[in-house]
Amino acid sequence: MKQIKPGIYFLAACAVFIFSNCRKPKDIKTPTVDPNIINAMYPVKVSFYDGGQSAYPRVYTYTYDKDNHLTRYGKDSLVVWDINAHQVSSTVFDYPNSISAFTYSYGLVAIDKTPGAVDIYTGLPTQVSIDFFYKDLHFGTTRSNASGLWQFELAGGHIMKALTSDGGGRNYNYSYDKDGNLSGMTFVSLTGPRAGAEYYRFTVKSLDDKSSPFSSVKGYGTISYPQSYFIDYAQAFCKKNPIQIVGERYDETKNAFVIDEQDDFTYQYNDKGYPTQIVVSMTYFEATTTHYTRTYNYTYK
Repeated sequence: MKQIKPGIYFLAACAVFIFSNCRKPKDIKTPTVDPNIINAMYPVKVSFYDGGQSAYPRVYTYTYDKDNHLTRYGKDSLVVWDINAHQVSSTVFDYPNSISAFTYSYGLVAIDKTPGAVDIYTGLPTQVSIDFFYKDLHFGTTRSNASGLWQFELAGGHIMKALTSDGGGRNYNYSYDKDGNLSGMTFVSLTGPRAGAEYYRFTVKSLDDKSSPFSSVKGYGTISYPQSYFIDYAQAFCKKNPIQIVGERYDETKNAFVIDEQDDFTYQYNDKGYPTQIVVSMTYFEATTTHYTRTYNYTYK
């Protein structure tokens, strides 16, 4: 399964951009949560395995507060994400060697308001600053540094664009269908021979009519940032479940976009319409065509 989050952790090298089209905090509503859900459910465990390796799943567990705000989740007790209203910290425990962490701090920056924090459970950020920390457990040494700064343009209660000057500059553009589900993204580099042009894009070809696993989790699109795989983007920004997603990359030799990846999704649902199992069939079109499957299992409260 390919990742499509190129260069997310470059050192910050940009001043803060100011966006006049950012909405006031009370108007910036998180689009992930489906207001039509009556019987809301919240994932408490997600396990997944590749191919037929069902005996060796990787497991994530999820913890919520009394208001069903996601406050922590973790992977096999080795990677832990801690969440509050303004920050998300991901910590990797590589015992007995090291501990490393990325902290994502979310804020509002616009000409019509004083810069400050944003409640990611109820609103959308216009900025995220990323800090890195590392501790060597053998020698007791530590180091930390600023690791990135991204800005977000908002419209209609959605993130429409993520942009940064880090690493030469990149723009990620989001599009949505009439129901507020993510319909696709384009990825643009601001340097190189095709500066300002797309180098990758994907399209959500179709959706089912059932609730996405995290569609009741407030702020999940922000909490799960940065997303990596097609399914991550879909669960962060779709209220329903994708049936097919197709990715295309720019081929310099053909001077055209070519299909790079196609993911097909099949589902089993519980009696409230939430997926209890998702099987992702991934096909990659490179020098040779390759095929993989990944199976996800969900437990809810």
